[in-house]
Amino acid sequence: MDSIIPEISTIFDLWRLHPRGDYFLARGGDRIPPPRLMELTLTNKCNLRCEICGSQKSLDKSKTPRSHMEFSTFQHVAETLFPFVAQVELNSRGDPLLYPQIEEVLDTLAQHKCAYYIQHNGTLLTDSIVERLADSYGIISISMDAVGPLFNEVRRNGVWENAEPGLKKLAAARNPKRMHMRFYPTVTKRTANHLFDIVEWAHRHRINAVTFHDYNIINDSTEEKPNQDDKERQFEKIVTFLDKENSSLQVFDDSRTIYNHPNTNTYREMPSPIKAKYDVASYNYPLDADHRSAHPRALCPVPWQSLGVNIEGQINVCCRTQTTPFGGATSVESFADVWFGDNYEKLRKSLARDADGYMPLPACAPCIQQYAPKAGEKVQAIPYKNNVAEDPRGFTYDRPEANLTAFLRENPLFPGYRASLPFGLDPTQYILFEDDQPLGPVSSYEDAIIKGEGRYSFGVSRVSFGPSDSGNTICFSSSDNSDPLRNDRTYILRRKAQDAVKTAAN
Repeated sequence: MDSIIPEISTIFDLWRLHPRGDYFLARGGDRIPPPRLMELTLTNKCNLRCEICGSQKSLDKSKTPRSHMEFSTFQHVAETLFPFVAQVELNSRGDPLLYPQIEEVLDTLAQHKCAYYIQHNGTLLTDSIVERLADSYGIISISMDAVGPLFNEVRRNGVWENAEPGLKKLAAARNPKRMHMRFYPTVTKRTANHLFDIVEWAHRHRINAVTFHDYNIINDSTEEKPNQDDKERQFEKIVTFLDKENSSLQVFDDSRTIYNHPNTNTYREMPSPIKAKYDVASYNYPLDADHRSAHPRALCPVPWQSLGVNIEGQINVCCRTQTTPFGGATSVESFADVWFGDNYEKLRKSLARDADGYMPLPACAPCIQQYAPKAGEKVQAIPYKNNVAEDPRGFTYDRPEANLTAFLRENPLFPGYRASLPFGLDPTQYILFEDDQPLGPVSSYEDAIIKGEGRYSFGVSRVSFGPSDSGNTICFSSSDNSDPLRNDRTYILRRKAQDAVKTAAN
């Protein structure tokens, strides 16, 4: 891919790594840099059923079938974004190593000189995957909440005796200059007194880092938040042990440093020196201005440096907004419409440090309050009524079509499904289509879910999971009540005006 290297003198010139770089520069790339980090959801399938995982619990509760990203969709996303992206994070609603074409995905990353960042549960490290990862460029982050017998308890369906050999093989075989291994344990009340065991295993096998983070309460889980005193006692024991061992292991509690030896070498080679020069350096979440790692101008730097792409190939801002689509990532034009569009511009303005505190993306407010509590005191979400904001700082949507994303069966007893819409889309101006046939009628929520047969309703999800936070939801059923995730049909909203023009033309 680098046989002909363009002249790169500023971050904006990274667009020139793409065959259509001039197009991006003409659309606004001379003032907005390309994303250098992306999150890519290949699948929502997982072989484990852990109490800490809200996404799997929701799918199980509703009996929603799991799915993979179509490989052709992946190929279109790769052609659109990989030329200028430095690192691709394979995450997060399932385990990426279950993706049927995972080896082809890794090959595509290598062809485009993208480093990988894989989130994995530690149980699927076969010999062929170990061989593929060990000498390539990237990071694998293992959700290692416990080791030994406790692993079997907290990682339901996981067996430590089966998982440990693969972990050992990868730790021993990897090229440490290219590939880093990290543990990312979720700390619960049940595991808080066993953190030392994770660190001791990581030190013994020369893992690069352990980053603990506290469990966030989810519905219907038996886990509880950890006792902070228990954690602190474990951290004291960990520091004493690592000091004695003169260990190179780094240990963090979220963004707080627990242990970091002054001689620890965190350098990791990247496949593209050009991309590495402008790789993401700041934390990819909001921080108060007085935090040592805070971005000087952005309360949250995400919409300047990264994006997410979900199973349907639709763009979302980050891992917390996977049910908020902004548009497609499967073509140069559709990506440019999003990245340089009015809604992303409003988002960026709202996340500048001198902004007024009104968030057009509702999920930003609780995230800021969690990670940047000082700034969080003044932030509030702009309200949307029937998915439309009266406030001009809110998002608008007037494109001819809108894809549905984040499909979830609303109630396992009935044929209706729930899906997400872009904020700002006025439901009164769009018609739902199944392939090329309009569905309907627009009905009550109950009829759309229970009777089905093509009925649909915009608004709030009520039966299974309680009121929606945002209302950017459509509840619908297929024309014959077949499963819309399994019937090989496409569901899309089309603007009424466009439909009227097509009818007149015919």
